[in-house]
Amino acid sequence: MRIKIREKGDQLFRYIKLYNLSYLHLLMTIQDRFGKSSELPLELFESSIQSIVLLPDISIQNDTDIEYLNDNDQLEVTFK
Repeated sequence: MRIKIREKGDQLFRYIKLYNLSYLHLLMTIQDRFGKSSELPLELFESSIQSIVLLPDISIQNDTDIEYLNDNDQLEVTFK
């Protein structure tokens, strides 16, 4: 699945591919895509995220929420 993602405040979206529809895979992909330190444990990286929102306003917080994603959906990530 291919979705668009951006950090809150950015104008442009970046495409990412999700090969596995899980919240853990989404977190790892966000960490890689935004160039956040991959040496940072995933738990610490997750705590640095304030929200992941499927635009216009659906919060993504677990594997159940991931099931609603479709190709070309737009996600917005807000960091603390």
